[in-house]
Amino acid sequence: MIELRWLQRVAEADQAPPANSRLTIIALHGWAANGDVWRSLAENCPEFDVAVFDLPGFGQEFDKTEIALDQLLAAMVRAIRNEASEARQFVLVGWSLGGQLAAKLAEQLTGSNLSPQAVITVASNPCFVAKSDWPDAMAPEQFDAFVAGFNADFAATVTRFHRLQERGALDKRHLRSAMKTLPNATQDNASSWACALEWLRLDTREQLANLPMPQLHILAEGDALVPSSVPLERFGEVHRLNASHCLPFEVASQLARSIKVFLASHSACARSKLQVAKAFSEAASRYDSFAKVQKTVAQNVASMAIANLKPGQRVLDLGVGTGTVLKQLSAAESDIDLVGVDIAEGMVREAKASRTLSDQSLLVADIEALPFADDCFDLAVSSLAIQWCDDLASLFADIYRVLKPGARAVLATLGPQTLAELKAAWRAVDAAVHVNGFASAAAVTQFAEVAGFKVSLLQQTEQLTYAELMPLLRELKAIGAHNMHSHARRGLMTKSTFAALTEAYARLPSGEIAATYDVYYLSLEKPHG
Repeated sequence: MIELRWLQRVAEADQAPPANSRLTIIALHGWAANGDVWRSLAENCPEFDVAVFDLPGFGQEFDKTEIALDQLLAAMVRAIRNEASEARQFVLVGWSLGGQLAAKLAEQLTGSNLSPQAVITVASNPCFVAKSDWPDAMAPEQFDAFVAGFNADFAATVTRFHRLQERGALDKRHLRSAMKTLPNATQDNASSWACALEWLRLDTREQLANLPMPQLHILAEGDALVPSSVPLERFGEVHRLNASHCLPFEVASQLARSIKVFLASHSACARSKLQVAKAFSEAASRYDSFAKVQKTVAQNVASMAIANLKPGQRVLDLGVGTGTVLKQLSAAESDIDLVGVDIAEGMVREAKASRTLSDQSLLVADIEALPFADDCFDLAVSSLAIQWCDDLASLFADIYRVLKPGARAVLATLGPQTLAELKAAWRAVDAAVHVNGFASAAAVTQFAEVAGFKVSLLQQTEQLTYAELMPLLRELKAIGAHNMHSHARRGLMTKSTFAALTEAYARLPSGEIAATYDVYYLSLEKPHG
């Protein structure tokens, strides 16, 4: 019988929020393990309820019954539904094989009132067995040999598997001691283990690509089973820790910090619109002098939009900023009606100061509540503005509403790997949120499609380099894109904190530091009629 087993429930006496508003971690283990691998994570996450699933044949209470994967997933869904009153908001966390199962389970739950808030995989490969388009995995013949070895001598094969898991460990003696809690393969449960071993042939890339909720994928630099080079950035945010495959045993505190920072960065109402407006208003006068990547992206948006530009059209710029995109559209076609909106009054004032845009309609307005009639624009553009919105569903619905049938939109936004280097350095310093969380390509695409658009998405990476850290931090502050998250640490950065951050920031071979921007370009079309 598949049931949730609770490792930790936050007591009401500890002044925890009501049970139906708490966040629950539901964790799935890997092959040759059980739910107890998550005990150290639970100890390092005292603010969360933590429950686990034990796979058949691996749990504390032995269940000899073999089960098909679809039956297993259906049983997990029922178990979660039975606990819904106490686990109304939850995230799925899966280690190794558990990561693949978490992806499949999230697919089953998506769209229901049980949709997880996020999916997190730990040392997991969505495709453990290599394919022509996925080489970062185990060779098929090697995996077949492992399966054959298990069927011939399960005890020796499991021992060899544990030694593989240990490779790359910082302290093998400590890790081996912790791994003594792992279950043993026996004559009675060997068939269940063999069944679960076959699940490692799953390919869950499609599931990950289509999940709309935030994803975090944590990899280990010393992992002998899952290469740390696995390109999981296409699905969500990626963190890499210095550890072996056994991250839940070896670096539980670091693992917990990664998870907590990620969840906090994607929490509801993470940003105050007043703070966003204030920050960009204050930055308006100096924005163009410091906005390097932002200029490049704006030029790309303008170039894509010009391909759809025709005389007499009415064009809306969502988050007009200093007017870079509208200026280029005006230069390409003079006979168009330009309208720009921005939540930051300073930005609108700066755009109006431009001779090119002085006669255009530029308004201070929230792009999540557009002050326009239905079906009144032929084209909409937006460059690096929508990532500051909290409700993407309402945003895309409103864009759809104000566009005419057959009209198009060209939008650019930031993806989860934006400023990954800065995020990694901060995680080594503290557990506060220092960089905003951004929606995945799957989430952005799904919100646009639900609104009614035909969607095409292009992802590009822009990278800047700096001799030292301070110029990067000054640049972010100068353009107004500094940390405005509700979970951000308040107050000025101390000298010791800055020194620790500098020490933790990874250097390129040249000695410089890098700042990467994960940019999505969306081309949207509102169907005719």
